[in-house]
Amino acid sequence: MDIIIKKVHSINDIVISGIIVISGIILLFFNIWSAVALILCGIVMLLFYRSGYKRVGSPVLLKRKMVELRYSCKSSLLDFLNGKEVEPELVAGNEGGTIRLELWYNKPEGITYAKVSEYREYLVHDLTDIVELQAEKAKKIIDRI
Repeated sequence: MDIIIKKVHSINDIVISGIIVISGIILLFFNIWSAVALILCGIVMLLFYRSGYKRVGSPVLLKRKMVELRYSCKSSLLDFLNGKEVEPELVAGNEGGTIRLELWYNKPEGITYAKVSEYREYLVHDLTDIVELQAEKAKKIIDRI
């Protein structure tokens, strides 16, 4: 079964949009056109701005972090994600090429998903599908980034 992660609203998104709409309502007493613009901005933010992530079928809210690493880290990182007991080499930079490590995580819950891609011929090519990491491995990789 493939792991599918989608963008969702976080509590902060809803609170910020609400504050903007309420500010627009208060501004109605002073300048109607600015108030309408602010209210519309708050509504558009509520509709389109999503900063949280969730795995389809799971209620846990995740954060996302992307890191670009040197190409020399590729083999140790792939071995780590494939379940081998190796220490992943995570060196930021782009010497010799670049790979991208994407993490979706929730530290308190101990849930982490990872995906590795590489830049080749001006395109991003996936090296792995989204992989779920167990608690020990998740903590090890999150602490190093």
